[in-house]
Amino acid sequence: MKKNENLYKVAVQRQTENATLIVSTYELSESSNSYFMELKLGPHTINHPNISIPSDRQANEMEELFIIGNTTFIVNDNRLNEEQKIKDKIVEIFGTDVSTNMAKI
Repeated sequence: MKKNENLYKVAVQRQTENATLIVSTYELSESSNSYFMELKLGPHTINHPNISIPSDRQANEMEELFIIGNTTFIVNDNRLNEEQKIKDKIVEIFGTDVSTNMAKI
């Protein structure tokens, strides 16, 4: 069961390309110092033609997001800097040349 869930709508812009993400953060246990972050890819014009999930390893977060449409991972930190952690993860996945606009929903 998801506990203390927060939802964000994030607009990502890179030159003429854009994407919309819904980001969910939640805890499975109130006694843990980590939480889950789930990114769901909505409408987007960002093109990654060379992305595929290889058979010899587990898919990475970018591959999961662009092929499956979502990715989930654990953040080993408290939730005080949650919005910054979301921005950091988006930069990690999309690249340093993106801008973000985030709103809690």
